[in-house]
Amino acid sequence: MYTQLSSGCFLGKVLNRRRYEGILLTETRHQRNDWLPVHAHQNAYFCLIRRGQFSEHFGTQQRLCKPGMLTFHPPDERHSERIESESSASFNIELEPRWLKWATDQTAAPLESREVENPEQAQLARKLLEEFEQNDNASSLAIQGLTLQLLAGLIRSPKPESRLPAWLQRVQQMLHARFQEKLDWKDLATVAGVHPVYLGQAFRKHFHCTPGDYQRRLKIKWAQQQLLTTDLTLADIALRAGFSDQSHLTRHLKQHTGLTPMAFRRSR
Repeated sequence: MYTQLSSGCFLGKVLNRRRYEGILLTETRHQRNDWLPVHAHQNAYFCLIRRGQFSEHFGTQQRLCKPGMLTFHPPDERHSERIESESSASFNIELEPRWLKWATDQTAAPLESREVENPEQAQLARKLLEEFEQNDNASSLAIQGLTLQLLAGLIRSPKPESRLPAWLQRVQQMLHARFQEKLDWKDLATVAGVHPVYLGQAFRKHFHCTPGDYQRRLKIKWAQQQLLTTDLTLADIALRAGFSDQSHLTRHLKQHTGLTPMAFRRSR
C-alpha cells in the first residue's frame, strides 16, 4: 500500500506554497528521524535540497540527498525517505501535466527519476527559489522562463543508465579512483586507447561536460561528505580532495551549492 498525493501536496511541514500558471512551488521541512512512508506524487517535480540530508528509496535504488543536490521525480514514482540530519529543508518545483507534455514531446526517451548533476541546472533551481521569495509582478514570467530552461536541461542530459563503451567506462573508473590527483589528457587517452580528440568528443556526448568538470564534481562531492560526517578542518579537506587551497574549495563549493563550507557544515 502507498499514499497517492494530489497536486500541491507534500509530506512534512509545508512552509510556503504558491502556484504560477501550472507551476507549483513549495517549501517543505522535516525533522531528524522523520520517516516518509512509500508515497507517490500526481505530478512530476524537481526537488532542490536546501539543508540537511536524507536517504531516499525509489524502486530498487537508493540515493543520499545532500544540500545543493537537485533531483527529478516523474509522476507516480513511488519512493520513501528517512531524514538523517537534525532537520532538512527542500524547495519543490512541481509541474502540472501540460508542462511535462511540452518536455516529453521534445524527446523519445522517457523522463526517469534521476539526480540532475549539471551544476548549471541546480543554479536555475536556486534562481527559481529567489523569484519565489521575491514574488513581485515579474516573478510569474521569470518563473515560467526558468522552468522552461530547467526542462530543456533535463531533456539534454543523458539517461542515468545509458550504456557506455567499455573504454569510456575505464576512463570514468579512473576519474573516480584518482579524482584527488592531477590528471592530464595523456593519462586518460592511455587508459582509453583512443585519440584524445575522440575521447573529448565522446566524453562530452555521454556526460555533457569535460573530464575536468567531471573530476571537479567528484572532488566537491567528496568534500561535501567530509563536511557532513567529519570534523576535519576546511584546509585539510581542501588538500585531501585535491584542491590547491581552502579558498579554491570555497569558491567551487559555493558555485555548486550556493553555500559556503561553514554554512554547508551547519546544515548537517
